[in-house]
Amino acid sequence: MSWVSLQSDIIERRGRDGARVIYEDYTYFAEHDRRLSPKGEELAEIAEGLGMTREKLIAMRKWMQETTKRLVREMATVYTLNEQLDIVKAQHLPKSEAAELTGVVVPGELLDLDDVYGGLLVRRGYIFVSDMAREHGLKKYGPVELLNGLIDEQLVVYHSDFDSLAVAG
Repeated sequence: MSWVSLQSDIIERRGRDGARVIYEDYTYFAEHDRRLSPKGEELAEIAEGLGMTREKLIAMRKWMQETTKRLVREMATVYTLNEQLDIVKAQHLPKSEAAELTGVVVPGELLDLDDVYGGLLVRRGYIFVSDMAREHGLKKYGPVELLNGLIDEQLVVYHSDFDSLAVAG
């Protein structure tokens, strides 16, 4: 019996028994649990109740699924600070876990770490660093001066933006 055939038999048996089956990127449920994903008229009723078309609801659900996948797939380094602002813990986590663990950011904010926050976000005793910023900082500053270097870079950007606003105003 080949490995693929064995895997298929195991998954089929679990599905028949009503177990949730996760295989590769596919998640499905046994026949009696199919109502978890509304179809047809039920989906149209839900969309109408939310004040949108069925197509917009489908697009929104797809966007939410993609966002959730990104939150699980993309990683961030989270530094926990004490009251004296010393680092007491450093963790490399999926962005969804980082948001849940700290409770100080909305998960979607962490998806914008590079684009909006320049790879570094400081919020109530936590420092969030994107993978891209961490890699850049490690190459440029090394592990010892990583955070100080990244923070100094952000301050330079912040002050140059502030100075340009003052000149324009």
